[in-house]
Amino acid sequence: MLALLCAAPLFFASLGARAQQHPCAGPGPGEVVVGIVPASNGIAQTPICAPANGGYADSAAPPAPLPDVFMSVVSHPDTDKYWFAHGFGSNPAAENAALDACRQAMGSDGCGVMDSWSNNANIVVVEDAAGNIFAKGGQNFFKAWFAAREECQKYSSGCHKVETLSNAWGGGVVEGPRAPLPRRPWGAIARPKTKAPEPLDDTAWIATGQGGIKAAEDAAMAACQEASHLECQVRVSAGGGYMARMVNDKGSVFWFNAPTLDALDKGIQNNCPKGDACRVVDTFDVRPPAVGTLEVSVSKAPLRGFVSMARPIDDQAEKAWGKRAFVSGQPSVAAAQAAAIALCEKRSGAKCEATPKDGDNGVDQYLVLFRTSTGEPRSFWGTSASQALKWRDQWCTEQNLQCPQGTMVDLAKKNVSTELKL
Repeated sequence: MLALLCAAPLFFASLGARAQQHPCAGPGPGEVVVGIVPASNGIAQTPICAPANGGYADSAAPPAPLPDVFMSVVSHPDTDKYWFAHGFGSNPAAENAALDACRQAMGSDGCGVMDSWSNNANIVVVEDAAGNIFAKGGQNFFKAWFAAREECQKYSSGCHKVETLSNAWGGGVVEGPRAPLPRRPWGAIARPKTKAPEPLDDTAWIATGQGGIKAAEDAAMAACQEASHLECQVRVSAGGGYMARMVNDKGSVFWFNAPTLDALDKGIQNNCPKGDACRVVDTFDVRPPAVGTLEVSVSKAPLRGFVSMARPIDDQAEKAWGKRAFVSGQPSVAAAQAAAIALCEKRSGAKCEATPKDGDNGVDQYLVLFRTSTGEPRSFWGTSASQALKWRDQWCTEQNLQCPQGTMVDLAKKNVSTELKL
């Protein structure tokens, strides 16, 4: 029993000595080098020091800090996978290792660094509803999580945390797929850099369902250049979601990508020129495989639906009634015109026709309706109320006519069925 009691202090003293071993640049006062951690993956060899007297002296120097280690996250737009390098001796070493792994799986184009940090920081990876990856780091989990979530929510919807990444000592490691990965579907829209001759001046070329961003942009560009014989440029591209067309109150057309239809309002906030009022005209799903054209000033599937007015065919009946039947939110031009004619004939008691006869272009957002001082009914359409009034004022000035304010109609108000006074 006495032998066991005497042995116990020696056992605990041995544990204490090992606990005071630490990485160092060299032995401090009262220390000796007891070992060396070999160099690996960009980190130099590191001496290990300990108290020279086995740990009983009170004058041992404080442990030297661990060497800095770096980590980096790399992603590619064609996949929801990512590559994480950690434990490297420098920031360039970590980034290059992750980039090399990404390129091994995805090819030489498209890999990009999302964020890089060092030592005890965290990087949080967030994914949106369309599979887009966002990664942000911070000194702790909460800072990294808030930064990544904020970045995702600024542009997208359905943002959720995928993983929290941490650094590691003991040699550089790269995590992530190395074999070639399938590419998610992408779409792109291209137009000539300069004004094309008629009738191509109102044309854009669209490619969807292509395997990756490069394939989509190349397909849209090739179709544009083959048809126009002009140098073309990509106006928008999107992966796994939608491309959207937007108009401002000056009549200009803009394009942006949206991972989901729920994110269209964020797309307007991020892409509408400052001080302008913008509305989304329509969207294009990037998933169905196709290459074709679209008219810039005409929408075949406006988000607001189609509108139409109708009037009595007989001029005397038209003047006597003094109104226009109006319907909105219809699924097609034909459906809108049929509904407007039915409403007109029901309310006026006369045979009616749709106006304008060629139908709604799907792009305009407002119309102003009035009767001139000579009794002629007129309507002007625009992407905003101010633009519709501008066209009215220009026409009235050119005709030297007095025009009243008229009735302004917001075409985006769906499922309206009413009479408009002239």
